[in-house]
Amino acid sequence: GGRWLLLNRTTVLDVATLQQYPAQPWIPSGSAGPMAGLNASTRPAIAFSADRRQYVLLGEGRNDVPEGEADYALLVVDIMGGRSYGVEIPEALQSAVIEEVVSPQWIHAHFAWVDTGGHSRLTPRS
Repeated sequence: GGRWLLLNRTTVLDVATLQQYPAQPWIPSGSAGPMAGLNASTRPAIAFSADRRQYVLLGEGRNDVPEGEADYALLVVDIMGGRSYGVEIPEALQSAVIEEVVSPQWIHAHFAWVDTGGHSRLTPRS
């Protein structure tokens, strides 16, 4: 009954139209953007945005975190746009990642989709 099918972690298929969209479940290492090196390419999708146009994965491997510190963050993939961005997991919530309790319910309890001029963006709840 779903609309989207994630194929080989790098392609999202719209099962209604058979349109394929390339997905990049990482932020390239060495890129100028925030959270460079964040990678979720081996992780399953955890949650969708309210409009079902973005999905969330748990990523790790950020270049901007000192060695030995938790480098986890959420990675959001825009299905039709193919862009990805990272969302910081607040320090108080890092233990949930280590305990492997990150779920759709956990994301919806601690993060919100905020409209930024016609496009939703995942942000931590205050």
